[in-house]
Amino acid sequence: MILFCGDPHGEFQRLLVHAETTRPDAIILLGDQTPDRPLAEVMGVWAERTWYILGNHDSDREEFLIRHLDSMPDRNLHARVRPVAGVGVAGLGGVFRGQVWHPPDPPEWTDRAEFVRCTRPAHRFRRGPALRHWTSIFPEDVRALARLHADVLVTHEAPTTHPHGFEVLDNLARDMGVRLVVHGHHHEPCHDAELFSGILVVGLGMGEVLELRQG
Repeated sequence: MILFCGDPHGEFQRLLVHAETTRPDAIILLGDQTPDRPLAEVMGVWAERTWYILGNHDSDREEFLIRHLDSMPDRNLHARVRPVAGVGVAGLGGVFRGQVWHPPDPPEWTDRAEFVRCTRPAHRFRRGPALRHWTSIFPEDVRALARLHADVLVTHEAPTTHPHGFEVLDNLARDMGVRLVVHGHHHEPCHDAELFSGILVVGLGMGEVLELRQG
């Protein structure tokens, strides 16, 4: 069983109690963790079974980002597919921002490396983009995923099953051949939406936990 957790915003107790009760094979965090200490410490005995994507608020402060990247650098699902408890899970963290790309408008930048080169060195974080844009979605992230196959796509932003969702995520889910999309960000539970022919979309509320049983 895999547990998905909507935006914890620093409050992990509900998830940890649920994990102790259900003993999942894996846990996936959908962004806006904003942990108050290294994420591996927060997750404790569950850290080795935990994967995550970043949300927009995870780059509000340097320490939030550091507590992910330094604590669990290999568990970030962004722009890749990983086998998680026997399920192929893809991740797209962050949000669309007008300074980079806000569909359906054309992108301001298509290449992250070029964006960084045009960012003043004093404004860069760890030789990358400015702190805020560590959680901005670039077109190259979507293109990279669209070439891959997965069973489940986890995103922070929503597809068009939410009024503020994005068609580009509908198309990504279709191109990847997923059967399930799980997203956070909007703090509004939505468990019965569907894209195209049979792609289920689940939006999780703040701290809400969803169980996915394999098979």
